[in-house]
Amino acid sequence: MIIPLASVDCMADWMRAGRIAAFPTETVYGLGARAGDHCAVAAVYRAKQRPPHNPLIVHVADLEQALQFADFAPVAKRLAAHFWPGALTLVLPLREAAPISPLLLAKGSHATIALRVPTHPQARALLAQVGAVAAPSANASGRVSAVTPEQVVAHFGGSPEPVGLFAGEPPRHGIESTVVRVLDMRVSILRPGAIPHEAFVDVVGADAMHARASSAVALSPGQLPAHYAPRCNIRLNVVAPPPDAVFVRFGTSPRTSDEESLSPRGDFAEAARRLYPLLHKYDRPHITLAFAPIPEEGLGVALNDRLQRAATV
Repeated sequence: MIIPLASVDCMADWMRAGRIAAFPTETVYGLGARAGDHCAVAAVYRAKQRPPHNPLIVHVADLEQALQFADFAPVAKRLAAHFWPGALTLVLPLREAAPISPLLLAKGSHATIALRVPTHPQARALLAQVGAVAAPSANASGRVSAVTPEQVVAHFGGSPEPVGLFAGEPPRHGIESTVVRVLDMRVSILRPGAIPHEAFVDVVGADAMHARASSAVALSPGQLPAHYAPRCNIRLNVVAPPPDAVFVRFGTSPRTSDEESLSPRGDFAEAARRLYPLLHKYDRPHITLAFAPIPEEGLGVALNDRLQRAATV
């Protein structure tokens, strides 16, 4: 059930009453609850049908607020100073007695929390009114993230859980945040996203960057092998248009009415903005999308990550 919310003030009142709401960030739409409201966080899991072992990102207003929830090593403070507000999520050791619902935390022997400070003006206005908000992407668990209000309605219009919807200004990245784990002086990317690997090397140096981390325990959203998946079939690294699929080009324009292109110019940022709308467009069984190769560099790493997870059955 979707309940339209006319303003940030309405959304703040809605969430203070213990309810959940979908709202835009600069990356994708989030489905949020006050992070300290145990019942509301549980409602987020129910609405998304999200596995309980899959943690949530907590959105905070600034570094000062983030320090209530996590212990920051010097390198973590350096990353926060450079990338916050922005599309960076930091996975950090949980501070003892942090005012947080334990439902949203990673389940493991070492308690961690995922934190982000968004740039989106209306998301920031919400945080200023209600405090920290736990907000995974606004989609049914495992499905394609929403980047428009209509896509939020498609995911939750039939949900028995009341979901407030504030349309607001649209996301500008169109792909989720980069999730980084900081352990002592080591920096590992858990999920590629809107900030590419090269940007972190510029800030902390190559020696501090470790290989992309994997873990038996999900430390952040977006680590499950099958994720961001439409109901259509996905083929990857297809070099020529197949007769039985919609061919999705990268770096060239569509040549027939049965083709698409993520970016005729080969622009990664444009491709990131177009990826989820394209997956939503063909979100039907018995359709196959065949994607041309995307270079594994810059934002191309995040695009390939999303497509690989979308193609995993």
